[in-house]
Amino acid sequence: MNVGQYMYIRDLVKQLTNFGDPDGIPGVSQFGDFWELKAKGGVLGRINTRIYFADVGKQREIVVLHSYKKEEGGAAPPRIRVTLRHRLRLYKKGYYDTEVIRYPARNGV
Repeated sequence: MNVGQYMYIRDLVKQLTNFGDPDGIPGVSQFGDFWELKAKGGVLGRINTRIYFADVGKQREIVVLHSYKKEEGGAAPPRIRVTLRHRLRLYKKGYYDTEVIRYPARNGV
């Protein structure tokens, strides 16, 4: 991934601060108990990226749990859901408190 592609993905993640209505952010869809942001084309070219996150409603937080470059067709591998559940559990226990980047919510909530 080049610098421009990285910056594009970074900006997509920052858009998640507007999350509240999944229809408000293009490419976001439900992924079981989690959410998936799909990005492909444009500045990314043929790179097919997935960013998985959770809406921790009581804390009004969006927590990015995993991202990867999708290379195979079809559904995401089952290990992704396992990784998401594990990382969210650790996040709620405070394991990532020193490694978190926080952006203020833009939706006024």
